[in-house]
Amino acid sequence: MKKVHKHDALIREWLDLGCPPVEIRGVNNPEEWFPATGHLAWNEGFEYRLVPPPKQKRTVKLEAWIDIGGELRHVTHKGYESWTRQPSLDLEYEVEE
Repeated sequence: MKKVHKHDALIREWLDLGCPPVEIRGVNNPEEWFPATGHLAWNEGFEYRLVPPPKQKRTVKLEAWIDIGGELRHVTHKGYESWTRQPSLDLEYEVEE
């Protein structure tokens, strides 16, 4: 019976995903992962993991309005007609999808 490489499943996943970045750690330093640079040897004496792609982010803009009672309101839509727009106090946030 042919021996299956220790990292066979990970290598196949790596290829299927288009060869994304990989991290490596050795037995002497099991707490820390390092970027695997250059030629990947897929040495059975090391552990490897795929680096997940960064999460997509988008910018959310909150418009600043002063309501009829003088309170500052940040909203994602146009304020009421009785509110006063305050563009200098607008906020922008980056959020993950």
